[in-house]
Amino acid sequence: LTSGELEVLYRNNHYAARVVDLLPDESTRRGFTVAVEGDAPTSNPFESDFVRLGLMPKLNQADKWARLYGGAALILGIDDGRDPSEPVDFDSIQSVDFAYVVDRWSLTTGPLETNPESSGFGLPATYTITYTDLTTEDSIIGMIVHASRMIRFEGVELPPSLRDDQDYWGDP
Repeated sequence: LTSGELEVLYRNNHYAARVVDLLPDESTRRGFTVAVEGDAPTSNPFESDFVRLGLMPKLNQADKWARLYGGAALILGIDDGRDPSEPVDFDSIQSVDFAYVVDRWSLTTGPLETNPESSGFGLPATYTITYTDLTTEDSIIGMIVHASRMIRFEGVELPPSLRDDQDYWGDP
């Protein structure tokens, strides 16, 4: 199905919407706790950052869009002194300034990660965020974002040959 057909189905069919929404709503309903081996579970030590960035609703939205479209991403505004197109320098992170959700159709894949030691091996190393202005139907090409600055949410896992056909995303 096309993204438009999926949206019509989601909007007009209660059962389709329920299938998409049920697991993300349940998984983000109660938040989470952090457990360190040997210690009692504690509340989320990053709770104030989660609230400031609105992460729980955004995690919920990204999961829903991954289930609806086959993929979505949470883009993180990580301030590490580097350009967003470059990998995150984890030793230089000063802050996370923003987080926003994009669906897979708003991301154009860049070159693949070819380092077999990388956790993203075989996936795009960068993405270009692209939006379509619905009033003019013009595409607005935005910034290039390195994969380390985003959290991917995938739909139904596909075998490698089919995944290539889906621009390295899953199925709805």
